[in-house]
Amino acid sequence: MVTLVRVLKITCCLSFLSLCLQSGVLAWGQQPVSAAHVGGIAPSEKPQAHDSAQVPHFEFDRPPERVTFRNGDVQLTGVLVKPEGVGPFPAVIFVHGSGPATHDEPAFVVHANTFLRQGFAVLSYDKRGSGESTGNLEMSDYDDLAHDVSSAVSYLRTRSEIAPSKIGLLGRSEGGWVGTLAASRDPQISFVVMSSGCAIGPYEETLYWTRTALRAKGVPDSRIEEAVKLKADIWIFYRNVAEGKIAHSAQRSDLASLRQRFSQFADLHPELPPGIMDPDIEDPRKFSAFTHMMYYDPAPALSAVHAPLLEAIGANDEAVEPSSTLAVLEHLRASGHDVTARTFPGVGHALLIMDGTRILGYADGYLDYVVQWAKDQVKR
Repeated sequence: MVTLVRVLKITCCLSFLSLCLQSGVLAWGQQPVSAAHVGGIAPSEKPQAHDSAQVPHFEFDRPPERVTFRNGDVQLTGVLVKPEGVGPFPAVIFVHGSGPATHDEPAFVVHANTFLRQGFAVLSYDKRGSGESTGNLEMSDYDDLAHDVSSAVSYLRTRSEIAPSKIGLLGRSEGGWVGTLAASRDPQISFVVMSSGCAIGPYEETLYWTRTALRAKGVPDSRIEEAVKLKADIWIFYRNVAEGKIAHSAQRSDLASLRQRFSQFADLHPELPPGIMDPDIEDPRKFSAFTHMMYYDPAPALSAVHAPLLEAIGANDEAVEPSSTLAVLEHLRASGHDVTARTFPGVGHALLIMDGTRILGYADGYLDYVVQWAKDQVKR
């Protein structure tokens, strides 16, 4: 059986992250961090290198408080970590990248510790369907995930030690779409950070990643385009199923045709999905969730965000085309939106500096820049 989570791991740039997982990079890439602060190292000290096959364990510098909050019938569990001193504190909420994730991903912790040192409280929670949080990720789309974020914001506003007008969001990768969607509905959000976030839609982004990854493998251009066409046709099939546009007999015929074409590309994984979902087997809600995510248009949400927005992206990003995303954000800035973009040279989507399989750290200055920018926003 082909589950939606497995399909989305391929089609929503999760295939890139699954490759990272094979070398232990995934947990680091969820929330990029500065090389100068890996493991809480002071900026003047040299960061330690780590073998990516053995991701080190990090702990929060301050005692984490277990918290729960609800979005309808979904209970979300995570931690609130507060800095030294007396509040009310500004706060940042981490918004997950794609796929299942928990509150204590190594990079989440390193990110949190740097924010803590600058006087921020941090809320990090288990994504719905992961860790101790309930909910079904396979049946959920960006709207559901954005409401989870909004519930986190609402919860923080009930805490007397948190400054309610100084709550910001930091979304990693897919979390850029989710975070900006949540912020577009809440004019009181203080700031939004998109870390390797994408300002174009998942459809375009995923095709960019597919072409980039297959070219890196040396696949001929003509075969790449055939694979891309197949991938797009699978998505159209899912959308037709979700919208009830084709009769059952046509579904069976279309599925058989797609599977026959699919069999010719068995060697192109993970750039192509592990299989094709069968409408006779899978829950219809999976097709609906997939369609809503794949054809999501981030433009309305980006235009509706009132908060200052920061994009931090690697110049060599394999999953998000820097030029197209930066062009969209520049257009927003030129039209009067408070948008800042910073490109970090020599790193890709995970913003990691690598030496073979060894993780040397994150792009120089990345985390310091992000946290200082956030600090400047809450001082306004």
